[in-house]
Amino acid sequence: MKDKGFNVIIGQSKAYKKDWNRAVQDGWVPGRTLFDIEEAARRGTIVEMLVSDAAQKAIWPVIKKNLNPGDALYFSHGFSIVYKKQTGVIRPNMLMSSWLPQGVRHLASTQFSFRSGNQCQLRG
Repeated sequence: MKDKGFNVIIGQSKAYKKDWNRAVQDGWVPGRTLFDIEEAARRGTIVEMLVSDAAQKAIWPVIKKNLNPGDALYFSHGFSIVYKKQTGVIRPNMLMSSWLPQGVRHLASTQFSFRSGNQCQLRG
């Protein structure tokens, strides 16, 4: 999305220093385009949970309390939504969808780099 001109920010826990530093090395700027998860959720209007189902369960309370009216919420994995009784990830009263790639993760990245696609399901 950033490559297409969208204003993109990312949230990353500072507790995972290696991941934070990797984001900085990839060109994300702390305080401008790189924030802790809470601040990124508060600033974003389209919030994408691009983490594993286990991570969704762990960070959901922080995300949920920082969503604003009119925000859109997207999930890259859907088990935490389906198994909401076990995960606590309850659908808020807002636009919410999940993008479900139909393929192996590393192949999706490779196909993207070649401007090719990967079959995907969009569920709302």
